[in-house]
Amino acid sequence: MNPPLLRLCLCYAVLSLLWVLLGESLLHRLIADPQHSIFWQLAKGAFFVILTSVLMYRLGQHYQNRLAAQQLARRADESSLRQAAAVFDSTQEGVLVTDPQQHIVHVNPAFSRITGYAAEEVLGQTPKLFASGKHDAAFYQTMWHDLHKDGIWSGEIWNRRRSGEVYPQWQNLRSIRDEQGHVSHYVAVFSDLSALKRSRDELDRLAHYDPLVGLPNRLLFSERAKQDLDRARNAKRTGALLLIDLDHFKDINESLGHSVGDALLQAVATRLVTHLQDGMTLARIGGDEFAMLCENYSTDQAAALAVRILEHLSQPYHL
Repeated sequence: MNPPLLRLCLCYAVLSLLWVLLGESLLHRLIADPQHSIFWQLAKGAFFVILTSVLMYRLGQHYQNRLAAQQLARRADESSLRQAAAVFDSTQEGVLVTDPQQHIVHVNPAFSRITGYAAEEVLGQTPKLFASGKHDAAFYQTMWHDLHKDGIWSGEIWNRRRSGEVYPQWQNLRSIRDEQGHVSHYVAVFSDLSALKRSRDELDRLAHYDPLVGLPNRLLFSERAKQDLDRARNAKRTGALLLIDLDHFKDINESLGHSVGDALLQAVATRLVTHLQDGMTLARIGGDEFAMLCENYSTDQAAALAVRILEHLSQPYHL
């Protein structure tokens, strides 16, 4: 049903009825001579035709203007929808749309690339399909509370890919409401943080670990030594610090080459690692210098450990 056209027809019907019902009686009152009644009847009909034609033209023109404006607005909406669809499909962030009951109704290509799920595998499912198990119920309760209260939630969350891999993502949730203020959809936009996490871990490892032997470097060892010293002072207990230096290591580098020297350092580190126990930290703090921090160690224990290390390091190296 077309409401503007219906209103136009009703206006014409009302006007016609009023003219038929009132025009004849008004004409008889104004014209006393019956001989002129035919002329005035024709004049009345012609006037009604002209009046209704003008009115119909104006109403039709108004209707056409409104129709043109609606078509223009519809074309603008369609253009906006096409642009939004292009952004939706080409964005590198994953997008997931659900209905108010949290059933998935739409996903974009980036979603499939990040999660490994094809669109047909998740449509009709709920986001619980991706739960990693790393978050408790309180986490999700807080998330939904903020979403219902503010209409938006952002934060880091761990989800599970189709392969079973658990990965971190930064997720933005938003609730979409209709004209009556009721939630019509939920939209989740997320990005994969796996590469960023790996980069951070790699930077942290480069900053705190020796790249040749894979042991903590001087910086990390100094931090751990300070922490252990504070704990020992507070608990009034003892500990031991062993400094291990390779004699004549410079001769190895100069006579056999740095590659052999590096292999020797790696072999020494491998032997030292076999002496590690709980509460110990082993680090390479210099070119041919190693250090071993031993919590809760007495003097006798430290001396016995030093003897075992010397005996082990004195065995021949096959490089």
